[in-house]
Amino acid sequence: MNINEIAAAKSNFVARAVDEELVLVPLRNNVADMTEIFNLNEVGHFIWNEIQEGATIESLTEKIVSEYEVESDVAREDLEAFLQDLSNFILND
Repeated sequence: MNINEIAAAKSNFVARAVDEELVLVPLRNNVADMTEIFNLNEVGHFIWNEIQEGATIESLTEKIVSEYEVESDVAREDLEAFLQDLSNFILND
């Protein structure tokens, strides 16, 4: 999983807030592919917004800990699992 690759691939997705979730829909030839979607909860939405070129596991973990009541080691472990799932969806598309 590479955060910079995820950041670069974000432009290939449409992201829309629906209730408390963020729905990611891949674009194929500039058209939304509604056969594959990825739903993000509030924390996933927060992480999606924070992912950018140069972001690191450490910097994202710090932002999560400062935003939510969670221990640093738990935040990091959950972040790594989330980024792996997101990477599998985005980069193996």
